[in-house]
Amino acid sequence: MTLLSGPTRSYNGSIVGTFTVKFTVSHPLSPDQRMELDGLVDTGALFTQIPADMLSQIGIAPSGSRAVHYADGTGAVVPVAKADVAIDGVETATMILCGHPRSLVLLGATTLETLGLGVDPIHKKLITIEAPMAAGLRKHALWMSAMKSSPSDTPPPSTHAGARAVDRPRRLIYRQA
Repeated sequence: MTLLSGPTRSYNGSIVGTFTVKFTVSHPLSPDQRMELDGLVDTGALFTQIPADMLSQIGIAPSGSRAVHYADGTGAVVPVAKADVAIDGVETATMILCGHPRSLVLLGATTLETLGLGVDPIHKKLITIEAPMAAGLRKHALWMSAMKSSPSDTPPPSTHAGARAVDRPRRLIYRQA
């Protein structure tokens, strides 16, 4: 992974700053249509942004639009496109904001997280992260696998706010008095 340094500032006594990373963007239906770019890592940006004229060079065209708010407080409706992004051999499908010709190439938080990458701002590098899973989803998956082996009428554990999660089905035992 090639890193290029950008502006720096102090955080908690350490020097931190922006940096860029080399990545590949490719057409989702024609993976041979691709280009290598240097993107500014921007965890404050939800989506990755690439100028529309660069995307059109590999056959990627806007397929919709999205309302966005910029760091300066302004807002706009921006065209979006689907693309594949790869860093260090790991690839993911992602939504790209189609920027103006002079827009910065940004790697946003959604793309980075989907690639399993986080940011180490002190050392100005990307780091591998594990994707957190909600406990309720894990319990539901366990319940579903148990249901395949022994079906019953017991519903999955509740994950609603304020509800008590149940790890296993309850059984009522009736005794004669």
